[in-house]
Amino acid sequence: MVALEENWERWLTALLLLALAFVLWSPNAFGQTMNNTQVEMKYLLRDMSAELQTTYLPDTALVRIINTSHRAVALLLGSFTALESDTIICSQGKTQYSIAPSSPFTPMRGSVSGVSRRIETNQGGGDVGFIEISPSQIGKLGEGVIPNSYAVRGNQLLLGTAPTGSDTLFVYFSPVTPLLDAVTDTLTIAQEDQPAMIFMALSMIYGRDHQVQLAQMYWQMAQAMIAAKKPKVEAAP
Repeated sequence: MVALEENWERWLTALLLLALAFVLWSPNAFGQTMNNTQVEMKYLLRDMSAELQTTYLPDTALVRIINTSHRAVALLLGSFTALESDTIICSQGKTQYSIAPSSPFTPMRGSVSGVSRRIETNQGGGDVGFIEISPSQIGKLGEGVIPNSYAVRGNQLLLGTAPTGSDTLFVYFSPVTPLLDAVTDTLTIAQEDQPAMIFMALSMIYGRDHQVQLAQMYWQMAQAMIAAKKPKVEAAP
């Protein structure tokens, strides 16, 4: 019995490595069989989970799984999978700007991933990146200002120092991940990250079907894909 379990684990490990090698070698392989729409994702997942044994998977449950895995990958990868930008024209002396709800920003801390300021041509040109600080630091360090810095508090963008003129700010953010309710709704994550979403969805499908080993295998594959995409941050000494 122990030998059978060990052989099964070796088989799962080998399959995992082969699948990861295939995906890493050809990140867009899944794109050849789908056009990024909800309905085509359903067809793909049904085709890849044809071995369901104990439960029937209705369309309503499958759509929930697609939405959950789509949003999970978008949340875990953030700006590494979807990044958009908007511009704000500053007013002299004003340090607080609304970024929601009328704008495309998500009114949640963490959606804004970066801010830069455009330097006018007559001043040398180029862009200056801002550093993110906590809202409590605004106006409390040094002489009360922190040049080229920003903080996000609720739906407000706070600047560490007041603009001296009509500066142009570029605000980079992760867009809201919409629900894919209509069959023609399209995915918002990058195509190269769709395999991670597919593996996560398959893990949920097989977990629902009580096939624990397959569920764990696909979950590990999803986590490996996400870990490979996000940069490794070394701990400070």
